[in-house]
Formats: sequence, structure tokens, C-alpha cells
Amino acid sequence: MKIIGLDINNAFSPYSKFGYLFHASKKGCISLLFACLLLLNTKESSAQESMIPELSYPFLEKLIYSAKQNYPLMAANLRKVNFANYNLKKAKLSWFDFFTLSAFYSPSTSVTLTNATLTGVQIGLFINFSNIIQKPTLIKQSREELA
Repeated sequence: MKIIGLDINNAFSPYSKFGYLFHASKKGCISLLFACLLLLNTKESSAQESMIPELSYPFLEKLIYSAKQNYPLMAANLRKVNFANYNLKKAKLSWFDFFTLSAFYSPSTSVTLTNATLTGVQIGLFINFSNIIQKPTLIKQSREELA
């Protein structure tokens, strides 16, 4: 009897009890046969032949040296190291950045209508305390960038 194109009476139908067992045993037989073929394969495989006797060490060193010189990532890393060196030197030499010295000169003879109360030279020294506190940390940061 056929229902929607499936033959129910067929022994190989996946819906019958015996057809399912046949398919399971068929897969088992194939896997067993494959395992036997792998185990019974006694042909020895030879290793790859070595090329070390043909190797010229001076030529190899020359190739490695030229590869290091022409490798773009090596040049970029060298620039980063140089940049970190310059930043460290700049951080070490900038200890006087937090001091500001200023001078103001006001002549006693002015042509303005207002009378100047402070005449002469005025000198001022300003200290930026936040830069004093931050300076050791900036130097440590520059050292870490270099490392």
C-alpha cells in the first residue's frame, strides 16, 4: 500500500522495524570495514628528507639580516621606541615648567587721563602646584612607554 509515495510494505523503509535495523547494521559494517582497512595498512611512511646538509649558514645569516632590515614592522617599532626616548627626555628636562616669571613696566609719565597708581617695574613669580604634583607621575609614565 502506498501513501504519499511511500511504500509501507517495503523492508527497507525507514518506518518499518526491520528496515531500521538493516540501515543501522549497514552503517556499522561500513565503519567496521573502514577501521579494519586503517589497522591493516602496514606500509611504512618515510620521513621528509632533511635539507640541512645543503644549508649555507653565512648565506642564511645574510638573509635573516636583510629581512630584519627591510621588515616594515621593525622600522615602525624602532620609531615608537625613539619617540618614547624623546618623550622621556622631555619629561625629565621640563622640571621648570611650573614656574612662571613675569615682569610689567609702567612708566611714570603717561598720557592717559587716569592716574597710574603703580608705576615702575613690577616682577611676579607664579608657581603651578598641580604641575609639581603631576611631574613624577609623568616621568614614570614616560619610562613605562619606553619599556
